[in-house]
Amino acid sequence: MRVLPSLLCAAIVYPMAGLRSADASGPAAAALFGSALVLSNLAASLAFNCIGIVARSHSAANLLAAAFALVSLLLCGFLVTRLQLESSSPPAADGSRGRTLGYLVFVSYLYPAFELVMSNELLGQTSFIKPLLLEVDPYPIPGTEVMAHFGYETGTCTRLLSHGSEGGCAYTLYLLGAWVAGGLALSYALLRFCVTDPH
Repeated sequence: MRVLPSLLCAAIVYPMAGLRSADASGPAAAALFGSALVLSNLAASLAFNCIGIVARSHSAANLLAAAFALVSLLLCGFLVTRLQLESSSPPAADGSRGRTLGYLVFVSYLYPAFELVMSNELLGQTSFIKPLLLEVDPYPIPGTEVMAHFGYETGTCTRLLSHGSEGGCAYTLYLLGAWVAGGLALSYALLRFCVTDPH
């Protein structure tokens, strides 16, 4: 229910919207896109499963799940970037700029999913933007510049594709896997120790 629809969606969407579907790493990039979609869908499902287990009523479960989804969407990197959170952090003890609020993005299961998709498509690539209103030649925008504006990792991450400068950041795939593994473990623990059979 979670894997097959995600793979079907990836198979339909990626050839139409994938920036790298035509290059040599196209199949591997498409596989990473599908992996990000499947793992983020599983992470969301498991998080909502845990909320449903601990909630005392259907209305409380709906309210908590909606709040969790909204917080995840807020911290995914598009609405509020990691750079904005870090700039709002209180200064560190030594007077330097603090980064504590920047770690809030890891509360969102969507943050590593979006970072994986964007790093997969943009790192090592250059896009040419043709203005719609101005009569000027298309101008290049490096993918790393787009990633930097959203506060995503740009240069120091280990890449998932064979080429050293291309592909998604490996740690984002590991973070999504950790969300899924943690959700499974927490669901089991909640069912095992917090739920009693009324019969």
